[in-house]
Amino acid sequence: MENDLTNSEFGQNELAKELGMSNMQLYRKLKELAQMPPNEFIRSIRIKRAVQLLEKEGLTINEVCYLVGFNDPKYFSRCFTKEIGMSPSKYRNSLVNP
Repeated sequence: MENDLTNSEFGQNELAKELGMSNMQLYRKLKELAQMPPNEFIRSIRIKRAVQLLEKEGLTINEVCYLVGFNDPKYFSRCFTKEIGMSPSKYRNSLVNP
């Protein structure tokens, strides 16, 4: 799945196929184990990868956005803020000025 993160088209259907499950089986398992639906789970994994990339120097926030499979920097920022509690730029600044 890690390799599929850059593909913005990777979603619930693709994950279910990779795992050899139906969409309904995947939905039930993730709801049970992770307490979230598949698309939210995938988005959460993407944001966690974005955090790792933001901790490295040399990548812009937009580059990170596209590297983790988001097509829209504003949507990426909104999802990042919801998951992490601060915007990507504030997160990066907090690393420089703790």
